[in-house]
Amino acid sequence: MKNINWENFTNLVHLDIFFSQKNQFSMGSSITLSKLTQPSLKFLQLANISIDERRLEVVLNRHKGFPNLRYLSLRRSFVDMSQSVNVLLYLCKNADRLEEIDLQGCKKFDFNDISCALGPITNRTALRRLDLTDCNGKYGLGDLFLCPNEKPMLEYLNLSSVKLKEEDFYQIILQFINENFHLKHLDLSKTSVTAKQVLQILTGNHAIETLNLTGVGSLPRGWKRELGRNEFPRLVKILKHTEEL
Repeated sequence: MKNINWENFTNLVHLDIFFSQKNQFSMGSSITLSKLTQPSLKFLQLANISIDERRLEVVLNRHKGFPNLRYLSLRRSFVDMSQSVNVLLYLCKNADRLEEIDLQGCKKFDFNDISCALGPITNRTALRRLDLTDCNGKYGLGDLFLCPNEKPMLEYLNLSSVKLKEEDFYQIILQFINENFHLKHLDLSKTSVTAKQVLQILTGNHAIETLNLTGVGSLPRGWKRELGRNEFPRLVKILKHTEEL
């Protein structure tokens, strides 16, 4: 891909580079991100491919962004050494129409990086789906889910496999979930969310229709799965009974 003259694709609308898994071929392939300057792009996926971010910081200020971008996926993308926030800043610059962002498996990005690139999530009024599966929660949530007044328009949030501290889940519940009537689908599978916090979510005032709790160790047998809203009351009774014992 190093030999592609991207300047010839000024009207490119859809770019999908998807390797099904990391292998010798995908690890030997790379895309120089600074050469992607197509303002007409609506769909951009760079999955399981090496991203070359050399010179990215230099060109970032001159870059006009992707004002027409609707879908962005960096699923399990990687670089040789480390992945910097410049990758997200470059791709999200002026991309105010983004409807879906998939960062599944981007372990190098922590929540401060993501928050820095996206800005206040309540300002992303077009954004409906955000997948942060297996992103880096080591340093906490940063400002990503600080929404004390207006709630974001997100309908789907995936935090599967994200390692967060107990207080981070409380922040998500208090700031993001409570009184949120936009969010319909929440995935907390394979996280350390506690049974007490799950109870708070189930009894909260919100519009969540499905809650994925697969692999959540704090829950009773038979309930570590995706739940529909009609099942919430039954689990509430079980968890309240457990608390009383």
